Amino acid sequence: MAAKKYEKKAIPQETWSPEQLAIMLHVSVRKIHEAISNKQLMAEKVGNNYAISQKAISEFLKMGNPF
Repeated sequence: MAAKKYEKKAIPQETWSPEQLAIMLHVSVRKIHEAISNKQLMAEKVGNNYAISQKAISEFLKMGNPF
């Protein structure tokens, strides 16, 4: 019996770090941390870092240009 071949499929990422989001938005990591501190951007504390959901990013971007 032949072995099955498995395709690699892209798994959608559901959370991003402040560093990843800063790269996507072309801003500094400090700006992302400021938005989190000011409660403009919702994020969940995970250890020493933050996890930012797609929903939180969408809500944040609906405010227009937050920077």
